Amino acid sequence: MERNIFDFGRIPLALLGGGLIGIALMLGCGQNSNQESADSNVQIESDADRQVADFMDQLSLEEAERVLAEWVNEANQLEREFKFDESVSVWQKIVPAVESQAGSESWQAINARLSLETARQQANFSEQQLNLLKQTVEWRNQVLSDLQSGRMPDAVAGLQQIDNAFAHLYGADSHGLGRVKVEIAQLYYQQGDHSQTVHWLEQALAINRVKLGEMHPETESNLFTLGQSQMHLGDFEAGIERLESALQLSRQLWGEQHLVTASRINDLGVAYQTNGQLNEARAKFSSAIDIRQQLLPEDHFALGESIRNLGVTFLDQGNAEQASKLLTRAVAIFEKSTGRENLLTLDTRSRLATSNMLEKEYLFAENQLRQVVHEYQSQGVEGLILAKAEYQLGVALCYQGQYQEAEPILTRALNSRRNVLGQWHEDTVKTMKTLAVLYERTDQMDKRDSINSALQRLQPQQDK
Repeated sequence: MERNIFDFGRIPLALLGGGLIGIALMLGCGQNSNQESADSNVQIESDADRQVADFMDQLSLEEAERVLAEWVNEANQLEREFKFDESVSVWQKIVPAVESQAGSESWQAINARLSLETARQQANFSEQQLNLLKQTVEWRNQVLSDLQSGRMPDAVAGLQQIDNAFAHLYGADSHGLGRVKVEIAQLYYQQGDHSQTVHWLEQALAINRVKLGEMHPETESNLFTLGQSQMHLGDFEAGIERLESALQLSRQLWGEQHLVTASRINDLGVAYQTNGQLNEARAKFSSAIDIRQQLLPEDHFALGESIRNLGVTFLDQGNAEQASKLLTRAVAIFEKSTGRENLLTLDTRSRLATSNMLEKEYLFAENQLRQVVHEYQSQGVEGLILAKAEYQLGVALCYQGQYQEAEPILTRALNSRRNVLGQWHEDTVKTMKTLAVLYERTDQMDKRDSINSALQRLQPQQDK
C-alpha cells in the first residue's frame, strides 16, 4: 500500500480545499513537531537508529526534508515493484529520521511507524494475498479512470471493492482501511449524499482515533467533514459540536495564527449563522478576518470570503451601515480575485444592494442590481437565482416610482418562483404582495384584486 512524500509534514492538503488525504512534507512547523519537543522525547532503540538520527541532526531542515522525500520515494518505488523486504529496510531508516526531527510522539512519527508496520505486513503476504494486492492496484487505476470520466457511482463501487480487500489484507482496524473509507466518504460528499458521507466517515474516525490518536491532522479532518455533513443534514447541534472539536484540534496542531485554523474558525461561523446564532457567527468571522489579514494579501479570496460572511451576518441583524461597508470591501476583493462575472461576486453585489435599500440608497441599489441581472442573463443563469435578483431590482425601481419598468421584471420573478417553489411558498407570496402594491399605485385595480383574492384563498390553508 503506497504512501507518499506528503505523509510526514505540516499542512494537511485535504484541509485546504479538496483532494483525498495528503500531508505536505515539512517537518519544521506545527505545535507538536518542532525541534525543541523532538529533543525531549526521541527514543532511539538501536545503533542503526542512532546513526540515522545523528545523520539527520547534522542536516538543515531543508536538507532533512529533501532526504526524507528521497527515501519515501525510494520506498514507494520498491513497493510498486513488490520488493517489500527492501522497502522495509528503507522504512526502518525513515522512522528514526522522522522521530529525530519531529519527536517520537509527533503525528509525523506515528505516520512513519504505521508505514513501517504496513510494509512488514506486505513482506509477509502469502501468494494469495499478493495476488489480491495486485488486484487492488488494478481497481485503483480503474477508480482513477472513472473519476476522470465523471463516472462517480463506478468510482465509489471500485473503492468499496478496495475497502473489502484492505479489510482482508491489513485488518479491520488498519490505518490504510481508514483512509479508503475517507475516500469513499469524500466521493459521497461531492455527490451531496451526506447520509452516506457520515456513515463512512464515522467508520474512518473510529479507526483513526485508535491508530492515530486524537491529536492528528487526519482525525481533525474527519471531524471537520463530519460536522459539515451533519450541518447539511440539518443536525445542527451535532454538526456544530464536531466543527468545534475540529477547531480545537486545529489550534493544537497548527496554532492560532495559521490559515488552516482561520479556515476552521470561518466555517464554524457559517455553521453558527446557519443555526441562527448570529452573535457567535460575528465573533468567529471577526477572528477569521484578523488571522487572514495578517497572513494573506489584502485582495486574497479567502479574506474576502470572511469579510463577506461578516457583512451578511450584520445584514441579517439589520445593521445595514456595517453590512454595506463590509460587502463593498468584499465585492472589491472578489472582482480582483475571481472577476466581476463570478457568481459569488454577483451574489455579494446583490446582498450589498439589499443593504443599500435598507439605507434608502435606492439608486445605488438599482445600479448594482442592473449589473447583476445583466451578468446572470449573459451567462444563461435562470431559475431562482435570477428571480431573486429580478425581484430585488423590481423593488428598487418601485421605491423610486418607476412602476412601468418594474412591472414586467416583478412578473418574471413571480412566474419563476411560482414554477419552481409553488404557488404558496413564502417567496412567491412576497412577490405577489409586492405586485399587488404596484398595481394599486398604478390604478390597475382588477389585477390588484385578483392577487388579493388569491392571497385570501391562501389564508385558510395557512390556518390548517
